[in-house]
Amino acid sequence: MKSLFISILISFNLVSQIELNLSSDLSNQNHSSSPLIEKFTPKSNDLSPGEVQKEAPENQTLKALVDSVIIFPLGTNSCKLTYKGDQNRFATFIALHENETASVAAYLDIASSLPNTALFRLNQFGQRNLRYKTNDNTYHFDPNRIFSLVGIKNTLLKLNPNVKSIPLEVEEGIKRFSDSLLSIFRPELDSGYLVAIHNNTNNNFSVRSYVNSKNVIATYVNSNEDIDNFYIVNTLSDFEYFKSINRNVVYQSEEGLDDGSLSIYCTKNNIRYINIEVEMGNVNKHREMIQEVYSLFKQKWK
Repeated sequence: MKSLFISILISFNLVSQIELNLSSDLSNQNHSSSPLIEKFTPKSNDLSPGEVQKEAPENQTLKALVDSVIIFPLGTNSCKLTYKGDQNRFATFIALHENETASVAAYLDIASSLPNTALFRLNQFGQRNLRYKTNDNTYHFDPNRIFSLVGIKNTLLKLNPNVKSIPLEVEEGIKRFSDSLLSIFRPELDSGYLVAIHNNTNNNFSVRSYVNSKNVIATYVNSNEDIDNFYIVNTLSDFEYFKSINRNVVYQSEEGLDDGSLSIYCTKNNIRYINIEVEMGNVNKHREMIQEVYSLFKQKWK
């Protein structure tokens, strides 16, 4: 069966268009079931200054990329997934909320010291939530609540309270978007990691939010640490590692309530996952915590 390809835009010095065969999973999908459009040509307002499309040899590979963009349609809107890093990676960093800028700034500041990693970040209108647009309406949804059907339904109902009913085409379109993201994010190695990078607001969401929660197996709180800065993990060894260096850490339960988050998806599907939560604006702390995660990786793959 003919493989499904996606267009990738490279916005660094040499700018070109290449075609990437995602995976055997996507190879069996037809165009109507996938939100990825073969040779999709974005409208001019989808591209930031310096992003241009040019033809390139078909044998170019992602290994040569420094910066690239994958474009997804969300109804009549579009959304960009920006990629930066190594093709041969053992850890994929993911920034799902575009307004959480300190997390991205922290990774990019030290990216050169993080070999064998890559960063994917979603971009649309600079806000936390994404927008799926039809001819009749615009529907807001949280991109970290779309990794299950129940999560998609709940985030649409929560963020669109004035809409009497959500069209099935919107739910299905977001599900295709979610499935494609998971195909791209999924680690190539069984021992590989997905690392979500998030920012929170002061005392609004913290490690104490998980104390006595049924969604976690264990929680460690260091009274000398800011409760807004913490890790969420889904393996015991990672929990013990961060506890041993006196960092706030939450051990995610496989039995946790399915809220459609990447955290729950990874835990239920045996994918190694770490979430780095840092108070908004604290780039220095975020850099420090990314480096601590990378030190953990180096211990595992030295």
